[in-house]
Amino acid sequence: MIRLVVTRRSRPAQLKGASIAVTQGSSAHFQLVASLQKAGLGIEDVKLNYLQPADKLAVFSRGKVDAWAIWDPYTSQVLRTAVARVLTTGESVVNGLGFGTRVPVAIDAGAIASEQEITETSAELRLIPRRFDSEDYVDSRFNRDLPASSTAPRSYGKASS
Repeated sequence: MIRLVVTRRSRPAQLKGASIAVTQGSSAHFQLVASLQKAGLGIEDVKLNYLQPADKLAVFSRGKVDAWAIWDPYTSQVLRTAVARVLTTGESVVNGLGFGTRVPVAIDAGAIASEQEITETSAELRLIPRRFDSEDYVDSRFNRDLPASSTAPRSYGKASS
């Protein structure tokens, strides 16, 4: 799960005017936009610093940005090495679908709709050159016995017990 890590803010609404590091066009970028909207803010209310993850760690650790939208293992690194806290996890804001160790889920209507929302936001922000229909790029033949995309996340190994 992607997390928005911050230093001196306690609520997402306090991000107004903040400088935030994020990788342009990434899932973290979409989560940041969605989290800001949920807090009543827009992308124009913050200053975005587009950097790659390794660069963001150095910038955040030195206090050059107020917040950082990022995923593990970077989240774990900064929480162990800097004075930081997680402001939002994106839960109930983004779909949480990803690659990592989670058990696969079907690419069904719910997943497609969620991805379409990301596509629409990316087009609005001009991160992609045009709008398109996500469903046109889905092959559902591999869904077979997979659980629905809305199934609660599960993991293999110790985390699944």
